[in-house]
Amino acid sequence: MNLPLAGFIHPEVTKFTPASQREIRLLFAGSTVDPEVLRQTWHSQVPPMAHVIDAVVERTTNNYGVQLDLMLENGLNPECAKDVHCIGTIFRHANEYTRAHYRLKLLRTLAQARVPATVYSNHPELLNKLVGKHNFEVRPPVDFMDLLKLMAQSKMVLNCRPNTQGMTERVPSTMLNGAVSINDTNNYLSQEFVDGQEAIFYDYQKLEELPDKIFHLLSHPDELDAIAMAGQRKAQERHTVLHRAQTILDSVEQFRAMLLNAHHGNI
Repeated sequence: MNLPLAGFIHPEVTKFTPASQREIRLLFAGSTVDPEVLRQTWHSQVPPMAHVIDAVVERTTNNYGVQLDLMLENGLNPECAKDVHCIGTIFRHANEYTRAHYRLKLLRTLAQARVPATVYSNHPELLNKLVGKHNFEVRPPVDFMDLLKLMAQSKMVLNCRPNTQGMTERVPSTMLNGAVSINDTNNYLSQEFVDGQEAIFYDYQKLEELPDKIFHLLSHPDELDAIAMAGQRKAQERHTVLHRAQTILDSVEQFRAMLLNAHHGNI
């Protein structure tokens, strides 16, 4: 059973200000990594696998939407496909590189358009070097609990999980905390949320459209508030920890009933 992660609210946050009245216009939190430094790492650490990892990241970064796990499952040579260590090594390096590549592409697009954002980064100087001129307020990293507080102070929260399915905890957490969730889309998100009504989706193949979406919401506070409230309602109705716990309990009960039926059928 694959369950999307649930959202959270910081226990100290008991009241939500309308999104349009919040101080932080656009919040983004994520590590800053130079993708080419990652490439040098696997070439030095696992040279026998380097050419395979190079080929994998070439495909994931040139074909947005390719799921890394499925690609490894179907595209590796038979010898490596049977080796758990080999698969794990390739996945780790390729996943880190792919995420860093798309995150950097996203931030460069926002920087070039002079989008105002508050960015929490583990390496502010490296971010400035890689992104170039920007309109960001760059701050040091925070833990997840502090990030929840920041979500409740933000108009919009930008999420970046390229080439994956499902949903991380940041998407419903953003919504539960009353901010507009801006996400790169996948099949699950597009089926669960209405783009432009409950969340805002962007496509890496049309990334140049994202700044206009952000500026539009900043200049249309009523629309911003409507999306934030609709997303919050959806998350409250379907994506809390209690909902996930109930789904697990229901699955356990279904499995228990199936075992009982099988047992009685064999008597």
